Amino acid sequence: MLLCIDWNILFPAQRHLPFVGYFAPIGGSANPGSGSHPMDRHLRLVHDTFEPKYDVKQMMGVPEEEAVRLVAAGQRAELLDRVYAAFAAFREMHDMVIVHGTSVGSGKLDAEIANAISSPAIITCQAKDRSVADLRRKVLLKKALLDDHKIPQLGVCLNKVVNRNLIVTEIHNKLQEDGLNFLGAFPDDPVLRAVRVDEVLPALEAQLMLGSNVTLDQEYSAVYVASQRLEELLELMTTDGDTRPLVVTSRDRLDIVMGLLASQVSIAGPNVAGILLAHAGGAPNRTYAHSLMSRMF
Repeated sequence: MLLCIDWNILFPAQRHLPFVGYFAPIGGSANPGSGSHPMDRHLRLVHDTFEPKYDVKQMMGVPEEEAVRLVAAGQRAELLDRVYAAFAAFREMHDMVIVHGTSVGSGKLDAEIANAISSPAIITCQAKDRSVADLRRKVLLKKALLDDHKIPQLGVCLNKVVNRNLIVTEIHNKLQEDGLNFLGAFPDDPVLRAVRVDEVLPALEAQLMLGSNVTLDQEYSAVYVASQRLEELLELMTTDGDTRPLVVTSRDRLDIVMGLLASQVSIAGPNVAGILLAHAGGAPNRTYAHSLMSRMF
C-alpha cells in the first residue's frame, strides 16, 4: 500500500500494474445530491477515467465534514477505525492502492492514517514559488513527522515544478544527502489543475439548457462575473486573448446571453467555455433566458 499527497501518481502507476486503486481516506461526499458535502472531483475524475466496476463511494473513507467533527471532538481513534475499515475492503480488489493525503488538520493525521493502514509514504511537496532551500526544509519537516510515527518513506515527488531542469538537478543532490530518493516531478501545467464545465453542472445542481456532453467536456481558464454592459464584457474578453472563461450572469441579462451566443458563432470571437445563469435579478415568476432558449432551440 502507498500513502501519498498527489493523485497524479496514479497515472504512471497504472501503466505497470493492472489493478491500481485510488483511495481518499477523507474527502467530499460520494453523493452529489446530499447537499452537505460537494462531490470530491478527484474521486469522480479517477472513477470516470479508469471506469472500475465498483461504485465511487467505495473509494472514500469518511466525508470531510464528518472527519472534521470527529477530530474536533477528540475522536481520532474512531475516525482512524472507520478509515481502516473502508480501506481494508477496498484493498482486497487491487494489486496496489494509492492513498491520497488529507487536508484535515496538520500532516499529523496523514502519518496516523499511514500507521493505521500499515502503509509506506511518498513525500510530496509543491515546488511553485519555492526556492530549493525552502523545498528541502519542507520535505525534511514532513520526513521528521513520518519518522516520529515510524512510517517508512519511499522517496520524494514534487508538484507544480516551473523550472524543471534547475529544480530537479539541485533538489536531487540535496535529497541524496538527506538519505531520500527523488522519484520525479510534475510540471506546473494549467491543464492538470483545470476544472471542466461538466464538473460544474453536478456540483451546483444546475440544469443544462443548451449544449451536450461533448460541449461540456472542456476546461475553462477563468470565471467572469458579467455585471457590466455587453460591450465592456466583450472588450475585456478580447483583451485577455486566448482566455476561454466560464461567464456567470443574471438570468435577466438577455443582452449578455444573446451577445455571447453571437460571439460563439463569430470567427472573430471571443469564445466562452460556458454561460452560467444565476437566479439573482428579475421577477420571481419570470424565467427570462430559460423561456427564450426553450423557444429558440
